[in-house]
Amino acid sequence: MHCIRLVILVLFSFTAQAQVNIMISDETGSSFLLGVDGYLQNTEPVKKLIIEKLDTSKHLLNIHLIKGKDTLKLARPLHLPKNGNHQYVIMQNFEKQYQLRYRGTVASYPVGVISMSRQKILPWPTPKKPSIVTASTTQTKASEPTRKPQPPKPKPVVKKDTIATKSVVQKADTVKPKPTVSIDKLPVKNTDKAPASPPPFEVLITSLQQAEFEFVKLNQAKGYSDKHAMSVAEVREVFQYFQYDNTRLQFLHHAVEKIRDPENIKELEATLEYELSKEQFKKKYL
Repeated sequence: MHCIRLVILVLFSFTAQAQVNIMISDETGSSFLLGVDGYLQNTEPVKKLIIEKLDTSKHLLNIHLIKGKDTLKLARPLHLPKNGNHQYVIMQNFEKQYQLRYRGTVASYPVGVISMSRQKILPWPTPKKPSIVTASTTQTKASEPTRKPQPPKPKPVVKKDTIATKSVVQKADTVKPKPTVSIDKLPVKNTDKAPASPPPFEVLITSLQQAEFEFVKLNQAKGYSDKHAMSVAEVREVFQYFQYDNTRLQFLHHAVEKIRDPENIKELEATLEYELSKEQFKKKYL
């Protein structure tokens, strides 16, 4: 019995030593999203974040730095062979370049900082590959424009009058002046019209196409449904830009009161991928 307790104590000590905690802090006046080993950790931007219970193997940190309307992405591999509370800071060097710096270990972290275990639910978004454009290999020579052949000008034909004509000259006082008609100039109307702004739903779809993060797409769709009623067909189109059933169900829960044709809501069942999601949908909406 004593040996068993000793083995358990040794295993517990080994596990405790293998745990690594890291805290990321921003010192640039920005906020950030953090990715660890290819998975998004926080869905709302923060200025400080603690990730607990990492192992001592190698890890990869991805940081999406948000400062107003500007964004910046950083990446750094980690290899922390020792357990402890490690600190990292996001800062700018003397050349105004953003960097992630290591600041050593501390006995404990400050109170009030958000802490969480490593998440493996939402994948870190991969950058979109630009479409390859193949340029034409044929070169156009700069030459004079080809002139179209013009038909020869006809020679003037001179007709000889066989009948002598007499010119009749009227006196100035007998010539009646032609009546003059005054034409009032009308103001010219400006026919140039300002380009019409695209419909709000098209603006939403464009935003969903450009967004990288799942939670950003969800917030954009929620914001649209707060201001506009939607048809089931429009909800289905929005669903296409979500990667997960959970996101689709969250949006539907938010927008269901704004659906104009709720009698067609059953059509949304086919857009869900997993049977568990379909069962949740049937139980709540059918």
